[in-house]
Amino acid sequence: MTKPFFVACIILAYSIMFAHYDNLKSENPPQLTPALPETIYKASLGFLQQLGAEVLYIKTKVFLGGSDPVVSLEKTMTLSNYFEIVNSLHPDFIDTYHFTESTLPWISPEQTRIANRILINGTQTHPDNYMLPFYLGFNHFYFLKEHKAASTYFWQSSKLEGAPSWFGHLAATLSSKSGDIIGGLILLRAMERNESSEVTKARYQHDIVEHEKAVAVFKAVQLFQSKHGRYPNNLMELTPETLPALPIFSNEYKLIYAPPELRLVKHDEEQ
Repeated sequence: MTKPFFVACIILAYSIMFAHYDNLKSENPPQLTPALPETIYKASLGFLQQLGAEVLYIKTKVFLGGSDPVVSLEKTMTLSNYFEIVNSLHPDFIDTYHFTESTLPWISPEQTRIANRILINGTQTHPDNYMLPFYLGFNHFYFLKEHKAASTYFWQSSKLEGAPSWFGHLAATLSSKSGDIIGGLILLRAMERNESSEVTKARYQHDIVEHEKAVAVFKAVQLFQSKHGRYPNNLMELTPETLPALPIFSNEYKLIYAPPELRLVKHDEEQ
């Protein structure tokens, strides 16, 4: 097979692939059927593994469409399996890591850990990309509540060229008593600024509002302590002298105060 003919075949294959999935976008998103074993893809595709990876990648994007996977996705294990296969076939494909991060961690802690496995592959394939260890730090902090691991990844990210200077500060913040709330707010603002998906961006913006309310209470607790030499016995002691009124949180969030610690948790995380 001559080189020009080979290149022509590749171009034709890409054209057919993109045309097919572009047509699907105008119809109802197709069902995401279970993927074949990874070994079959590798054996059958041979040197076309990159093309196969991109076909599977586009298939997952068509399946998700514009819906919010947190509330509408049913076949989560099938989805994560596709991501893992795409990553294995084409580890250099950077879009896989960004799409994984904006999708899987929001589903469940189990899916967060699968996303982290894919992202760890990314840090090995793209060792100079500071966003990949940043994603890992975010997932460990925000979804898994593993602050020590989060701090490690943020510190790793801060050492890479181009990383914002405050990444190192964030790693240190997580070790302080304010890390749960203030660290979370810093993270969410950073993720929201760098997110292109409007669906994911809206999730960040919602959570930012909740964290801002909690930070206001945290600051009021610290002000109360500086004035009275003690922490308030309960949050109602803050009103109205230190805080005009306690904020009202959305249904999924709850503020827990056990002097002197203040935590913002989701109801399904409360212990």
